[in-house]
Amino acid sequence: MSKFSIIIATTMFIVLSSITGCREKIAEKIVARVGDRKITVGDFEGRFRPKVFPSEEEEKAEKMKILNTIIEEKLFAIAGEKEDFVEEVDKNLEDYPERLAVNQLYEEMVVKKAKVSLLEIRRTYRKMERELHGRHILCETKEKADSVYREIKKNDAKNFTELAKISTDTRTKDKGGDLGWFSWGKMNPEHQEVAYKLKKGEISKPFETRSGWDILQIVDERPKKLNPLEEEKENIMKTLKREKMSKIANDYLEKIKKRAKIKYDTTVIALLIEKSSKDKPPNPFEPAPLPVLTDEEGKRIIVTSILGELTAAELLEKAEKALRKPPLNTQDAVKGYIEGDFINQLLVNQAKRMHLHKSPEVMKKYNDVKDSRLAGEYNKKYVVPREEIPEEELETYFEKNKEEFKIEEKRETRIVVVKTQEEADNIYRTLKRGGDIKKIAKEKSTHQSKNREGKFGPYTKSRFPEGYRATAFSLRRRELSEPFKTRDGFVIMKLINIEPESYMEFEKVKNRIKSNIKNEERELVKQELVDRLKNEIPVHIYEDVLLMAGKKETGEEKK
Repeated sequence: MSKFSIIIATTMFIVLSSITGCREKIAEKIVARVGDRKITVGDFEGRFRPKVFPSEEEEKAEKMKILNTIIEEKLFAIAGEKEDFVEEVDKNLEDYPERLAVNQLYEEMVVKKAKVSLLEIRRTYRKMERELHGRHILCETKEKADSVYREIKKNDAKNFTELAKISTDTRTKDKGGDLGWFSWGKMNPEHQEVAYKLKKGEISKPFETRSGWDILQIVDERPKKLNPLEEEKENIMKTLKREKMSKIANDYLEKIKKRAKIKYDTTVIALLIEKSSKDKPPNPFEPAPLPVLTDEEGKRIIVTSILGELTAAELLEKAEKALRKPPLNTQDAVKGYIEGDFINQLLVNQAKRMHLHKSPEVMKKYNDVKDSRLAGEYNKKYVVPREEIPEEELETYFEKNKEEFKIEEKRETRIVVVKTQEEADNIYRTLKRGGDIKKIAKEKSTHQSKNREGKFGPYTKSRFPEGYRATAFSLRRRELSEPFKTRDGFVIMKLINIEPESYMEFEKVKNRIKSNIKNEERELVKQELVDRLKNEIPVHIYEDVLLMAGKKETGEEKK
């Protein structure tokens, strides 16, 4: 199994945070059948972006366009099965069910267990109504934190500011440990849980964080105005679910690590590091070459675990097969790579014990990806335009589609922008008497164009900023506008130059024309194939389900 593939699976296991909703049953409804393939609402919604349509006809047309793309893929996949593409596609997807099984393991062991109750939502809402002002002292060890805590309690926190000077938090130590004001959801979770259990003036006992041992005091609090609970409920639920999933996933991975019983031979790791290249690769984006060992060195066991023994040579073989070769030049890098690999294997093994690699969810995802690959192979073989396009045909296309190669007229101006009408009127009079707009723009304009002596443009009409556009395209060359108001202030504009409308040269757009013709041919060939396959493979669309797809949940569905 590809190391890179499994690393992706593990990454998804840790960070995947999509929340399964109440639309599961709707997602399973069938929107179309293509031969023996089913296209569900879930398949469709994976490609559809909900929006408000002016009419049901336009909604239907947009949805049909997306659905037809999926139908085309399924038709090509079925045709691809008859073209002997299956064996090659299966080979390329050899480890894919295992990757999907790990994702499904995450769904079963994390997502489905991270349930959020209405009571938790209400409690969180009440916490969000409080803003707290806190200060803290961070210590390296529990012993030090306990000692500081006793001193604070003994002096009724009057010495907090003084003691904060020994804090290891360099950002706050010189400010008496001041953390400023914070609200629920806007601070580190490990501090948040402690902070919101404290009342004004209370001091926490030392508690452990990733940065050390902390002591926290709430010095003040104030109410915070929120939207009604009903409006905040969904966001709160998503936040709480993400937090729960993160904790459950991390706890689960810690159990996996303990179960692995990994024991390293640091002398062999040191050997790998010693044999690693000390030279930086010429390309910074390429990994350093892997160490080269003798046969005897390669036989040395670098690590033992519940999965058995791993020799240095076997480790290097795994690393060599990885699409991204890992650096093996430090103790942490070697141990991190080994640990990640073992955890990946244990996750796959657990998923297989639960038969998740054969679950309906995994098989559907696998079959969808397989269909996509089969369709791609079929498309690559049969949707092929001509290799060479005659010069005469290219020229004819250019003449027929000349508007496509039009260069819009551009206008270049100089402007002076000031704050008041009076200033603008005075500058306008000066310019009418022959004043230098470059000099005046540089000295008096408040617009960023002053650094370019007021130069503004050249821009096409569509790109000319709103508020300036109408005036710029109403002036004659060298004409000066009367002052006009924009959101930037009062403006005097002079038209300096006009680049008239023109067309790109044929030679410069020839390759673009070739590409356009080939794309048109691909679409024609593809449509002919689709029409032919539709005569061979039955296609049925359920329009009522299609129109329902992509709609937001109703109140009943949310309940």
